[in-house]
Amino acid sequence: MTPAKAIERLGVEVARPTVEDGRETLEDIARRLGFGDPERMCQSFVRITGQTVRIVTENGRLWIWSERCWQNLRNERVASLNAVRPSRSKQAQNKK
Repeated sequence: MTPAKAIERLGVEVARPTVEDGRETLEDIARRLGFGDPERMCQSFVRITGQTVRIVTENGRLWIWSERCWQNLRNERVASLNAVRPSRSKQAQNKK
């Protein structure tokens, strides 16, 4: 692997989490990581990962969305269990 290809691969690896997050613009990410412009960074993404930046961004958003859904479901389940089951302090008071 040539040094240029190694640097390009490293740039894509560093950029991927930020692209998945979707909070920064592609222009800002490309400029910060030395790609020059977003088009060049997008071309590098396809070359290195086989995926477009849009797919990477959508997959990142989907993962964040699904993780939030699971957290909400867990929180709702815990809340419903706590509502049904009396707390230990109430059980101790009832024994007295």
